[in-house]
Amino acid sequence: MVLLNFLKNILEFFYDLTTSYGWSIILLSLTVTIIMLPLFWIAEKLQNKERARKAKMQCALDEIKNVKNKQEKHYYTREIYRKNKYSSLYSLTGLLGLVIQIPFFLAAYWLLLEYTPLDGESFGPIKDLFQPDGLISFEGFSINVLPFLMTIVNLYAGYLYTKNMNKSEQVQLILIAFVFLILLYNLSAALVLYWTMNNVFAIGKNWVINNAINSKVNKLMESRVTKLYGIALSQFDKMRNQISHKTLYRKTK
Repeated sequence: MVLLNFLKNILEFFYDLTTSYGWSIILLSLTVTIIMLPLFWIAEKLQNKERARKAKMQCALDEIKNVKNKQEKHYYTREIYRKNKYSSLYSLTGLLGLVIQIPFFLAAYWLLLEYTPLDGESFGPIKDLFQPDGLISFEGFSINVLPFLMTIVNLYAGYLYTKNMNKSEQVQLILIAFVFLILLYNLSAALVLYWTMNNVFAIGKNWVINNAINSKVNKLMESRVTKLYGIALSQFDKMRNQISHKTLYRKTK
């Protein structure tokens, strides 16, 4: 798999620099986030279009909330969707951010799950990156702490990302966070560390997209609109002056 070998080369490059697999995994996660930043921005723009379309329809949809006949309500809803060129499939754009990450996550999954050089490698309180962290142990019973930390970070990132969105999108991200908790709980600490840092960098990534990239794009669009408005205004003034000169000429004549 090309993507798997690509991530492996990045991991080994950072290991040569840091001689620490823990820091190499963190830097690998950061690199993947930076690589995917343009794709995340495109996904964000598509999601914003979908939200704007839904907001435009909301008043019409609210008016038919009290319609008791299900067939009649379905017909009205379909007509509203048709007039606004909206499909119920557009609601899935809320999952675009996750879909973009899936190929990279699967590649990192297979890489870190079977990467034997991690066997016996420690990082901070984690004794073996190749095994579940087992940071809390009591009478033969151990609790993996890193997956819970991952879930907390994931929920916080989801909260920041969806605080201005509708409940369905918020519920989607909450469910995804707990699905990952279940899936990764008994897997290697290296994989959980990768995904935890992926969520940490997602917070920074969302800030960059919302505050840096979007603001620059919006300013660019505003400047273009202002320029076009200025051109149109100057043309209008020229036309008005021409008309006034013609009128004045006729009167003097």
